[in-house]
Order: sequence, then C-alpha cells, then structure tokens
Amino acid sequence: MLVPNRTGVLLRRFSAKEEARRLVAAPYLRGQLPGSHLGLENHLNYVYAVEGEMQPEQAVGLAALLSSSLLDHYIRIQNGHTQVNASELRALPLPDWPQLTALGESEVI
Repeated sequence: MLVPNRTGVLLRRFSAKEEARRLVAAPYLRGQLPGSHLGLENHLNYVYAVEGEMQPEQAVGLAALLSSSLLDHYIRIQNGHTQVNASELRALPLPDWPQLTALGESEVI
C-alpha cells in the first residue's frame, strides 16, 4: 500500500498470545525516508490526520498512548482476541489533540 510521506503513526494491531502488547505503535515523521510516498506492508496501519497534517508532537503522543500498558489493558478487557480490528480502534476513547500534543512534548522524539 502506498501512502503519502507525511507525519503519522505506524500501527501493528496483530499479535501473538505471548507478546507483551496487542498494539505496537511508532511515530513516523515526514521526511524520515526519501520520496513522496511510503510503501507499507498489509499488516501495518497508518494513522494520519484527515484534514491537514499531524504535528510531530501529536504523532509521538498518539504512538505513546497506543503503545501504553493502560490502553493494552483496556483492549484486553474489551476484546479477548490477539487481533484488534479497525472498528475497535476507531471506537477507542482517546484524549483530544491538545492533550496528545502535551503527551508528545513530554516524550523524547
């Protein structure tokens, strides 16, 4: 899958039972790789801002939250499977952009 080379979060939402987390997320900052588009394998999801572009701090904050033990516990309570589907991700209660930005500013990029 080709996606625009812009700031977002790369997310793996399939895991083995013995893995520590159901979700593994990492921020991707525009320009980390050359080219106008990125080629992603089908087991990765790309989270991006629908309008405009996600700020680097927002991407770092969202990746930190998605990879957190708090969210992992929530997902395990809601879903006993090792896979998290896209509709479950969309239904996650997430903080607003200013809170994600503050979280991202507190993380080391």
